[in-house]
Amino acid sequence: MFHLKKFLTYYGPYIKEIDPAINLGVYENKYPLHSRMMHYFTPPVQSTLSIIFGRTITGKMETIRLAREFFPSISVFDEILDTIDKHYEIPSLCSESGLTGLEDRLYHTLQSVKDAMAQHITIIPEQHKNDIRLWKKDIADIPVAPQSVIFDSSRFCRLMKGRLIFYANVPDHFDNIWLIQNELKRIGSMFYKTPFKYSITVLHFVSFYSIL
Repeated sequence: MFHLKKFLTYYGPYIKEIDPAINLGVYENKYPLHSRMMHYFTPPVQSTLSIIFGRTITGKMETIRLAREFFPSISVFDEILDTIDKHYEIPSLCSESGLTGLEDRLYHTLQSVKDAMAQHITIIPEQHKNDIRLWKKDIADIPVAPQSVIFDSSRFCRLMKGRLIFYANVPDHFDNIWLIQNELKRIGSMFYKTPFKYSITVLHFVSFYSIL
């Protein structure tokens, strides 16, 4: 279920404002391509292949190479590898129209790999597999142990702590405000609201059975 949830998180057209270029200096002009290809397209493809192969595919480059072999009729994967090989220096892709065309190709590819992945999914009812809008509802209806929710919510505590310490002690030239604000948006839910909510559920469950 982890990979299916991950796929659904990323599935959809690219949101241009979602991944601003920060602290990139001379490489900032290359970031729009990297963001679209590697930050928001490759992760759902990685989850697709993990579901199809029944094992977690590790590494973004491995994901794209394996996807090229598994989906030989889809040219986007060759395009990504060629773009990376050329260090994102593809003038035709850097214009607004070039980026828009790339976004359309990536989204169309996600739609195609989604159909292939659907054949390997067992927790979605067969009658819903053609309508991805129902998948999130189907997943939400599946009961999950509270302990798993707590673990999934809090397992990034050490990572987040390290990032916040770094952001609070950056050199003068490093732009840290947006990064701190972005982390603070999710800390309240991840570290407090969700763990305490489900901890109470676990305690009630234990207390009930201890009485019996």
